[in-house]
Order: sequence, then structure tokens, then C-alpha cells
Amino acid sequence: MKGLELSEKYYLEYGAPMLQKDFPELVSIIAIGLCGSGSECFGFDDDLSTDHDFEPGFCIFVPDEEVIDDKTFFQLEKAYSALPKEFMGYKRNTTTAVGGKRHGIIRANRFFLEKTGSPDGEINLKDWFFIPEQSLAEATNGKIFRDDLGIFSDTRKKLSYFPEDVRIKKLAGNLLLMGQSGQYNYNRSIKRGDTAAAQLAAFEFVKSTLNAIFLLNKKYTPYYKWSFRALK
Repeated sequence: MKGLELSEKYYLEYGAPMLQKDFPELVSIIAIGLCGSGSECFGFDDDLSTDHDFEPGFCIFVPDEEVIDDKTFFQLEKAYSALPKEFMGYKRNTTTAVGGKRHGIIRANRFFLEKTGSPDGEINLKDWFFIPEQSLAEATNGKIFRDDLGIFSDTRKKLSYFPEDVRIKKLAGNLLLMGQSGQYNYNRSIKRGDTAAAQLAAFEFVKSTLNAIFLLNKKYTPYYKWSFRALK
């Protein structure tokens, strides 16, 4: 079973009833779903993916402290932690994922801040060039199961893709690197008999070509190990 499907089923079976029973006043102001780091958020997970950070779990994105205070945040964490530890043959993780919290109660503004440097999706033209594409992909991937207010979803829409001027500039840069590495430096390295440098030039060419293909299709380039998978 795909992790995204497992997450939604787990939420509908246990998460939604828990929230409606214990936190009915919060249901309309939080967002629930699964997005962020992990192959399951992209739909790239397989049988091998279950060896780490794979579990029946979901994210509850809550507003800042002025709306939901730290005491309520802690109560939500306790309630989430108390949900069944096994679901459809999969066990929940008992350790924190490497690289940060992937499931559970998460401040929405901190999630976006960590991924993009902006807590609300407002990014000036210059800063777009410095945000890693894989981070933008993680901020906008997955699926949101419920978001009555729509604020979390609206922020994701703001981050859905580069402004056109940024896309064209990045595309031009990658085309330049393709020519430099693939057409120029690769041939010169071969003529010198420097096969190691030639391999590095070929690598740079492939990497820049991948980036160009994603830019032409107006899709963020994900984490490198999923790049070829995402091309499909």
C-alpha cells in the first residue's frame, strides 16, 4: 500500500474521530494531511521504503501561538501519540525521523519557514533563486485531507511554482551549464585522456539537463535520488 493512502485511511479511521471528539473547537481552524519529506509524500514509495520513517501517520498543521497556545498544542500531541500503534499491518515509529518531525502536530508557519524561509509563502523575486527546489517540492507535495479555513492550502498555492521570470532565468543558466559541461569540457577532457574529469563533466551535463526538463515542464526538481523517477 502506498504511504499516502495509508495515511489518509489512518486519519479517517482514528484521527478524524479523535479530533471531533476531543477538539471539536479546533477542527475548523487546523489543516490535516501528509506532505513534506519522504518518498511517500511524492508517491514514490515502494516495498523498500518501509525500512525507515514509514508509518501510519499524518500531519496536523496548526496556526501560531496566538490562535492555538502551547498548552493546547501539547494536548494535541498527547492525543495524537495515543492513537493506535498499529494499522493495517504497519507499526508506528517510536523514534523521531532523522532530519526533523515528519508526522504529528506541526506549526504551519514553522513548516513553511523551514522549507522556504517564509512563514506565509510571500517571497520576493530575488529570494526565489536561493530556495532549494527540493524544499519547495516538499512544501507543496502530498495531499491535504481537510483544511476548512484554506489558509494552509492558499500558502501552498503561492509556492506552487516559480514566478515566470525566475523560471526563464534558471532555465537559461542550466542551458549554459549543459553547453559548458557536455559540449565543451567533456570533449576537451576526452582529448586529454582525463577520463575522471570527463565523467564529472558528463555528470554535470546530466544534472543540468534534468533541471532544464523540470523547468520546461514547470515542475520542481525533487531530491536527487528521485529525479529520474519523477521524470516518468
